[in-house]
Amino acid sequence: MKKIMVLFLFIMCLSMHCHAFELDSNRWTWVQSDDKIGVFYDSVNIEYSDQRYAGVWVCIYSAVQDEYYLNYTLFDKYDNFSKIYKAIIYDSNGDYICGIIYNDPEKIPLVDGSEMSFVKNRVFANEVE
Repeated sequence: MKKIMVLFLFIMCLSMHCHAFELDSNRWTWVQSDDKIGVFYDSVNIEYSDQRYAGVWVCIYSAVQDEYYLNYTLFDKYDNFSKIYKAIIYDSNGDYICGIIYNDPEKIPLVDGSEMSFVKNRVFANEVE
């Protein structure tokens, strides 16, 4: 029963975000882009907790692969790391390619000036107390 429930929740998450890469300007905020990638974050569905953490959907468009990478990322306001809990890949037609859930993700260092560092800074700059 537990496996069925986990599978159901995973499918619900996928269906909720399957068209997220269409980048509705009311939902997605541009971070930066160049001729190879574009980076956006979902500014409507940020989940803040304990006045320290923020769970954010980040969309990275790769012009080279012509694919969209959606990552549910947890940022720590006081630590220069992130953790990716979910990763989903779609092609340019919006067709699902693959996805994965990380139960115990590793900390990923944020490099100053990187796209993910910019996302973190914007997310916490817009935090509503």
